[in-house]
Amino acid sequence: MNRNIFFLYQLCRAMKPGTRRVNISTTLYGESLGMSQQSASRHLKELEDEGFVRRMKTGRGMDITLTPEGCEALKGLYVSLKGFIEEKEPKKTLSGTVAKGLGEGAYYVREYAQEIEKKLECKPFHGTLNIKPLEGMPNIVSLFTGTIKGFRKKGRTFGSIRYAKIKLTAKGKTEYCYVILPTRTHHKDTLEIISRHNLRERMSLSDGDRAIVRFIPLFLNLYHVFHRKHYCGLG
Repeated sequence: MNRNIFFLYQLCRAMKPGTRRVNISTTLYGESLGMSQQSASRHLKELEDEGFVRRMKTGRGMDITLTPEGCEALKGLYVSLKGFIEEKEPKKTLSGTVAKGLGEGAYYVREYAQEIEKKLECKPFHGTLNIKPLEGMPNIVSLFTGTIKGFRKKGRTFGSIRYAKIKLTAKGKTEYCYVILPTRTHHKDTLEIISRHNLRERMSLSDGDRAIVRFIPLFLNLYHVFHRKHYCGLG
């Protein structure tokens, strides 16, 4: 889970119901977090760098506006907490079949490649492997552990995307990689998987082949980060 989402939540508590804007000083924001003004200012900058808020200095402090990406991040937190409170554990292992894509994966991975490499520390293959769950797509939003912020390029806006580390098993082979999901997508019937490798070639996959996707628990994510092991194709 991105820790900045919790700082974002604390900031939004200062907003009036029905609004997405607040005027607040970094001193007051720091007091609400139990930290110094300098630390609060740094966290606000991180929220802006993530694309969650926009800031503008005023004579009375700072106007902070919640962005659509910020709203989606909070919705993801809400879904995670809702599942925890209601004790509905999301299914972490899915069985599915390799499915033919529409050819859009290569384009979008190419456009996001720089941000993916920056965030996940690996250069992705320009394409996705699509897996269609056998029992239909469950609610897996709470299993996503991070967000790659959106950007503008040549007058076009590319929204932020969520990612989750996974273990992919098919035809007796295993690869560690990522499932990605656009934050503004409300329904998809396939999992889109990225890796530094061409997974179809590396795992000798064809349409219809069975595959198992296991979402990696958060504590294992932290273990691999500590040991500098990356999931973008490193088994």
